[in-house]
Amino acid sequence: MTRLLLIGLLVPACIGAQGRVHVGPTVDSSGEVGVHAGATFGFGYATSDRGGVLIGGGVVTGNQTKFGVSSVIEGVKLGEEHGDLGYRAGIRGDVGIVGGRSFLAATGAVLYPVRERSSSGGHEKSFQEETRTALAVGLEGQVGTVMMDIDDPDRDGELRLGAGAALTLEWLMFSRMH
Repeated sequence: MTRLLLIGLLVPACIGAQGRVHVGPTVDSSGEVGVHAGATFGFGYATSDRGGVLIGGGVVTGNQTKFGVSSVIEGVKLGEEHGDLGYRAGIRGDVGIVGGRSFLAATGAVLYPVRERSSSGGHEKSFQEETRTALAVGLEGQVGTVMMDIDDPDRDGELRLGAGAALTLEWLMFSRMH
């Protein structure tokens, strides 16, 4: 137990966090068009003060999935200079609880930081901390498979190709101690 405590104290803290809301259109291979909206929150490992790997969850709603839960794992990278574009890419899964439609997709987004702040601190003989927060507007695309309504016996388990786009508003924070 003491060894685990020592290892925990000696490993630098590298924390990432994200909050995101999104809204946009969806379409599937049968031509059904819809609108989706949702919110996602996540935490993860900061690889630098400008990016990291985040895992999150949230809720989704729309005219095709009335209510569902969402989970994501994605890599995020802010631009090198304030105002430079960043990106986000990963895998997203939505499970329809009401409305039944589920979605598994590869996602990617371009992020434009509207507001960005950074801070650093520490002492030369101890850990140095770098923290960056950003408020960004994003344009997201998704491509994957849609499993149709489990509530509809005629389409239960039917798979279709699906795609979507979304406008996002995202809060990001990356903090590293080294």
